Amino acid sequence: EDIEEIIVEPRFEKEASRMIYRPEGYQSITDAQFSIPYCIAVFLRDPRPGPNWFTDERLRDPDILRMAAKVRGKGSEISPLDAFALFQNGDYPRASVEIVATNGRRASKTLPFPKGHPKNRLTEDEFRSRFRESASFVLNKHQIEQIMDRVMSLQNVKDVNELTEPMQNP
Repeated sequence: EDIEEIIVEPRFEKEASRMIYRPEGYQSITDAQFSIPYCIAVFLRDPRPGPNWFTDERLRDPDILRMAAKVRGKGSEISPLDAFALFQNGDYPRASVEIVATNGRRASKTLPFPKGHPKNRLTEDEFRSRFRESASFVLNKHQIEQIMDRVMSLQNVKDVNELTEPMQNP
């Protein structure tokens, strides 16, 4: 592996479990979902988020766990409650990730607002793409397109059952 360390800023409180690393593996989907080290490591293995990130095999995958061990927090500490308070006021903590390679090379990315934040909204194409990707694990293409068409024209839906109908008829 060419990665020496992965630095995340700001540092989230360990007590809030955001920076928890479990060398033995993660015991539950929720445990992994709220672990920044796990999510970064599994993203580097498979950048397509979804249920594929949280299989029993992935939660205990030695390669993912080795990569998660390389994730470190840096800078001032922030709690999830503090981050949420900022969000409620239309702001968000600026987040940075820096990857340091074993040869000393560095690559970093900083986002003032995560994708989906009111100040960094998804375009309709991005929304459709993300929905297709996430739904593809459980629905066929026809079902996905039917649901998406209904959601995108929600104002015309007379009965909420219309939204779930395509899920019942593959």
